[in-house]
Amino acid sequence: MTNNFNPYKILNITPDAAISDIDNAYKNSSCSGLFFTSWKILRDEKYRHLYDKYQDIDLLVRAGFFEDKLEPNESDDFALDFLATPVGKILNNLKNNNKKNIVLVSTGGFAPLHDGHINNMELAKNYLENNNFNVVGGYFSPCHEDYVKTKPYYNSNLYKRLYDCELAVDSSSWLMVDPWECLYNRTYTNFTLTIKRLQKYLDKHLPQKVEVAYVFGADNAEFMYCFEDEGYGICINRDGHNKIFEQTKNKLQSSRCIFIENKTKEAGLSSRNFRLQDNNNQTKATTYSNNVYAIRNEGLLSLNLYKNLCEEKILVNQQKVFLEKLCNLFNWAFDNKNKIKTFDTYTQLNDAEQFLKDKNTISIDNFYVGTYSVGMSRLFEIGDLQTKSTRLVERPGLESIENQIEKIKPGKYILVDDDIATGTTINTLKQKLPKDVIITDTYLLAKIYNDDFFDIVDLRDFIVGSSQSGLVVRLPNNQTARAPYLFPYVNLKTRACIPFDKCIKFSLDVWKLNKEFYSLVKGIKLCNTDYSFQKLMNYIGFTGNTPIMQIIDWHIEKLSKLLKNIEKLTPKTYKNDKKQQIIDFLIDVAVNEFGFTDWLDYLKNKDFEPYKTDDSVFYFIEQNNKIIATCAALKKDDNTIKLNSFYVKKDFRNQGLGTLLYNQTIDFAKQKNYKTIILCAHKENVDAIKFYEQRNFIIDRIEDNGEIWYKLDL
Repeated sequence: MTNNFNPYKILNITPDAAISDIDNAYKNSSCSGLFFTSWKILRDEKYRHLYDKYQDIDLLVRAGFFEDKLEPNESDDFALDFLATPVGKILNNLKNNNKKNIVLVSTGGFAPLHDGHINNMELAKNYLENNNFNVVGGYFSPCHEDYVKTKPYYNSNLYKRLYDCELAVDSSSWLMVDPWECLYNRTYTNFTLTIKRLQKYLDKHLPQKVEVAYVFGADNAEFMYCFEDEGYGICINRDGHNKIFEQTKNKLQSSRCIFIENKTKEAGLSSRNFRLQDNNNQTKATTYSNNVYAIRNEGLLSLNLYKNLCEEKILVNQQKVFLEKLCNLFNWAFDNKNKIKTFDTYTQLNDAEQFLKDKNTISIDNFYVGTYSVGMSRLFEIGDLQTKSTRLVERPGLESIENQIEKIKPGKYILVDDDIATGTTINTLKQKLPKDVIITDTYLLAKIYNDDFFDIVDLRDFIVGSSQSGLVVRLPNNQTARAPYLFPYVNLKTRACIPFDKCIKFSLDVWKLNKEFYSLVKGIKLCNTDYSFQKLMNYIGFTGNTPIMQIIDWHIEKLSKLLKNIEKLTPKTYKNDKKQQIIDFLIDVAVNEFGFTDWLDYLKNKDFEPYKTDDSVFYFIEQNNKIIATCAALKKDDNTIKLNSFYVKKDFRNQGLGTLLYNQTIDFAKQKNYKTIILCAHKENVDAIKFYEQRNFIIDRIEDNGEIWYKLDL
């Protein structure tokens, strides 16, 4: 590409064109080649500005620009209402002074995130705070798996990498992890898009204006051109890159371009070295063998809000079915290696009533009514690792803990709670009680069971909207609410011991269980649910009149899309045990949908042996163990490979699956040094023909039977 390249002329628009004009110009083009490149440049505010200023495409590339695979309908899909990015540490650090509040963000593979990365952020923070800025937070944004999996020595996976990053900054008072870039996109994107999305997210959810600054290493020094006139770029010098660091520093004298020398011992650290050192010390998901996992069933105590809206027998039955299926999900999560045991709260409460009869008690349990009850809970932040609470607060909707305690008369009491996790709640309450209120003993409702539980969870925490259910969390507006034990609100790895690679799928399935539950508990609206759950949903944007089924469907849609993005990251190659499933899929699409009935016998007896060689490949994508897309490439001769069996199930089209499989197949062909790829499409398959022609395939010949043969030089 030369500097005579002009994206405005290619798209036939003027330099003052709005984003909508740019998108429309691209959609009305062939959507390929130079049109796609032009659209990508002009769609990105920073690179568009850089092009307008320098008219130098090579400079854009050196400044980080590349053609990601996102299409117009995906370019602004920022999931701003999905509370995926933690902001709790920022809320703690916001100050009202004359300094400008600023948040740092750094992108990269972070496989692993190490002291060198953290040190760069600390250097940037120290510099800014010495120059009239107030650094209120910082994010590491792990890049997409499509990118990082190409890196040498990478032997991890998306879930582990993200979890390890969260662990690395868990104890920091200001550093966090933003999962949007790696989780919520179907492919890797320019760092400028990460900055844009984070700025929009913080603008929406923070009470004060906070500007985002980008931190990066000297190996990418020319990224700084993106910040010459707007935003803030902070380049940290790095051994081996002094020349480009100094050259760029001398060229760009803008106050927005900050260059920092790094003389610390961490300056020479690299992810590559850490990968080598950590090769035999991989973090693994916690597994529990030969242990008991307990689910406490509160029965109708947690569904009392619905008693006047639904027949009791329906509530009982629906809850029973929910519990059975929830147990199955836990068995799946733990690979059937643990015993899932349920017990009911009524038995606990009855035993407690008998044991504590005629005794003075102070209850901090949700359901046991003591002589006095104190409603207090540990407060957590939405979206972070949630290994520890930030503080103790009154339960949502109750008066302050101090006011509740004031009502307790002097005397001796037995303290009642459900069980002990860390002991924080009980110990803190004891410290808050006046000296004339004496705790003589502690009674735990769960102590009547002798099993060695490795964790205990409450059924109500998984039924959205039920009474007193969910984790008490702080919303970005500083109010407290309750969030169901489901992604993205609650970290199921730390709060429920679910392996980190199964948390999202588990959450999606539990949302679906909620849909089944409320399908018979009809007519429930948000205003009928628990007050503290209402606060969470109100913050997201739902009103009291919103049907609960609509809220559930919203979450299912979001998580389904998220899971599709994750599951389709790595197309699988042919396996013998998938043969019949693949054949059934091909027949369903090619014969039943497209009407190629002449192919039926061929497909029923399709030979997959040629695809087991090193020179050919058969890819497939599955969801919930069902094939949803295929694409194959079969060797014809040393220079030519044929693309075939390229289908996507109807319900999954226009989601990037075809592009993903196509790109994977083209990469395979190039790796095997093929010179040409050929394919055959029927003239009636106009969508396929458009797909191939947009990718510069040319017609080689047209057969009398309507088959069009295409070829592409690689």
